Amino acid sequence: MATLELTKILSISTAPAPFRYENEELLQFMEYFVTDSIGLRKLKYVWKESGIRTKYSALADFKQDAKPRLFQDPVHAPTTKSRLDVFQNEAPVLGEKVARNAIQNAGLTSNDIGAIITVSCTGMYAPGLEIELSERLGLSENTERHAINFMGCYAAFHGLRLANLIAQNDPKKNILLVCVELCSLHFRNDSSDDNLLSTALFSDGAAAVVLGVNGAKPALGELVGFGSKLIGEGKSDMAWNIGNTGFEMILNRSVPKHIEKNMSTAFHSILQDYGLEPDAIQGFAIHPGGKNVLSAFASALNTDVSALNHSMEVLEQFGNMSSCSVLFVLERVLMNTPKGALIYSAAFGPGLTVESGLIKSLAASDA
Repeated sequence: MATLELTKILSISTAPAPFRYENEELLQFMEYFVTDSIGLRKLKYVWKESGIRTKYSALADFKQDAKPRLFQDPVHAPTTKSRLDVFQNEAPVLGEKVARNAIQNAGLTSNDIGAIITVSCTGMYAPGLEIELSERLGLSENTERHAINFMGCYAAFHGLRLANLIAQNDPKKNILLVCVELCSLHFRNDSSDDNLLSTALFSDGAAAVVLGVNGAKPALGELVGFGSKLIGEGKSDMAWNIGNTGFEMILNRSVPKHIEKNMSTAFHSILQDYGLEPDAIQGFAIHPGGKNVLSAFASALNTDVSALNHSMEVLEQFGNMSSCSVLFVLERVLMNTPKGALIYSAAFGPGLTVESGLIKSLAASDA
């Protein structure tokens, strides 16, 4: 029986949300909106130390001269429904943009897509984003449709896993994976440390990947394997609850400590599963969950933080865009890693969960 070829990453397309904000611009908004003076001082400190220079939002609300559509004043918080109404209006627009670019960059058309997978933890509705994108893109009525919802920053790996299963089951199918995250919809005037940290870190964006066994153009990379690790001791330190006034983020400062303590085990476990030694890894594509998270990862693997330059750059330029962030990083790493190099990629989320993957670079790079 012939062995199937590995599933390939045929293209990646990324885009931040339409409204760009410098840190100072956002802090001016916070000075008006955050009513607790102690909380505001904490927020300014966290923001300064975050390593983030610019963030993006689907909303114009954070601009001084904007006429707010969602955040009217510090006292009357928008309901969860009103926030999700904005998600339902805005997410398909951003998702369609990256999806069309990814299909075009792969040298394909909508007729060539056999399955679509959507990923988001910042909004849900039904019929969902996977249905609406199918219609907007003109996909066949027989296209497989899948949705991965509310799993957090590591959910892109679940999308890649599912795409891999589909491709290996039917090598003739090309799969479109689309991650859309509008984190800023869930801004809350709450001075808890968890909320202040998440306010400073999170941003909005989208990413799309086309995968398949065979492609019309040279592939960027191929999926070698996946790994998972659950860090039970961190279960209460990262969570995402649905409240009456938006989704409520729990993001404890101890998360980097959990990653530093457990990341080496997760890394060596996946290498062992595929019969590899640490020196086989020639690049890292790590979710930019925060400056301290990236430092903790580097410390755990006893590597210099400069090995995570692409993650640091994405964090600085875009902030943490939840599930799509690691795809922003992976795109950069694949384009700047020698052909044939093996990349270790990982993301973190509620659980506390580490999801990871091994990806071989196929991009024609002399880096």
